Amino acid sequence: MKATIFVLLTGFVGWAAKTPLKPPMDYVATVPHASHISMMATDFRYDQPPEEYDWTAKHYDRIMSGKIAEYRRRNPAIKFYVYAENLIVIQETHRDPPEIFTAYYNDMKHWYESHPAYKIEDAFLHNAAVCPAKKPKIRACRIQTTWAEHLRWVMNPGDAGLRAYNADRLHRIVTNLNQTGYDADGIFFDEHDSGVFSHWKTFSIREYPVWGRYEDDVIGLLTFERRALGKLIQLNTAEYISSMDQRMTLAAGSTHMELANNPLNDWLEDRWRFIDTLLQKGAYVEFVNAYTWKDAAVIPGLSRGNQPSPLLRFKMSELCSYYMVVPAVAANLSLFMGNDGWSVPMPQQWMKAIEVDVGHPLGPRTLAYQGKTSGGKPVRIWRREFGKALVFMRSKVSWDYNDYGDGSGVALNLPSGEKWHPLLGDGTLGPPATSVILRNPEGMIFIKGSALPRNH
Repeated sequence: MKATIFVLLTGFVGWAAKTPLKPPMDYVATVPHASHISMMATDFRYDQPPEEYDWTAKHYDRIMSGKIAEYRRRNPAIKFYVYAENLIVIQETHRDPPEIFTAYYNDMKHWYESHPAYKIEDAFLHNAAVCPAKKPKIRACRIQTTWAEHLRWVMNPGDAGLRAYNADRLHRIVTNLNQTGYDADGIFFDEHDSGVFSHWKTFSIREYPVWGRYEDDVIGLLTFERRALGKLIQLNTAEYISSMDQRMTLAAGSTHMELANNPLNDWLEDRWRFIDTLLQKGAYVEFVNAYTWKDAAVIPGLSRGNQPSPLLRFKMSELCSYYMVVPAVAANLSLFMGNDGWSVPMPQQWMKAIEVDVGHPLGPRTLAYQGKTSGGKPVRIWRREFGKALVFMRSKVSWDYNDYGDGSGVALNLPSGEKWHPLLGDGTLGPPATSVILRNPEGMIFIKGSALPRNH
């Protein structure tokens, strides 16, 4: 495929705008269980108007947190996950009253009192600099961390009592949520990445003078919990892609890769490869955006490129990034396009291009172009063919290449023998194009003319 670097570019959209745009093929008003994509969202608001519940239940396949009854009544097939903590317990305050999800210490004490074979202090990690091995383990020696306004204690994954307690606690968490009669499909554990562990390693941990034992015990804990729960456990491994993050995900069965789907990050290709491995080994993955819709609309220097607005250009890049790794069974990889602090209605955080069926991938992603800019910065453009579309994604390769404007564009000729209709973020199709200009970074989807209804 021939590629050319341009100094001044307008792309095909400026020309296409002179011609009436056509509605997309197979455009649908709902997405659940569509074969080409899986969508996931979180809901920490707990209270929405009925019409928003109607819309959200029709557009998402999976929900984490929120009111399970509202979603299940509208979409019985929707998957629902409960938010909780596993390796830490939040200390109770007036803002964090006792419960069994995150501030579960009070529940924990009651359980240990009724199971005297176990000692509650063994369930925590302790600072050896304060309580060396010859001294009793006491509450004042527990390793304590802080996040935002929350104080939390760090748990001991190797303790048999903690494992027995969690087997009971997790079962209660997912069963008959809020007395609604509905059970959750799994549980979500926050703060479960190797980056968090690197902070804990700064302490002198009495229980783990050899750190590798701690990591092995975390895997053991997750394996035990998943077997006891009989449901999927989803970890927030965030942007981390170490061997430990992979081991934890495979033990738990799923990961929520918070902030990982970031077209402006030069590690995006590494994250694709990490996801490839997890999917091949049978894990379920959520590929989560880094920029809220509000933040994505004001990225400095980002031109509109091939889209009606810079915002849609960026969101289309997130979508194309997802298509670079989506497996043949899309349900195994969900796209999460984010919430603006869970204060903006869900329908206002939606891109209609998501609803257009691109078909199933016909093979893995491949390099469409590799070269350098006139300034010596590396350029890589990926392509992947689907049953009904051709998807391109130009990744950001160099961390210090921050030109996101039209001057960064690279032009590619599209394959001959097919009419290629550009898909815009607003869900419309442009007239056939023979080439495309992709800026740093930018993704683009072309629908095959042969896949369109005849009236196109």
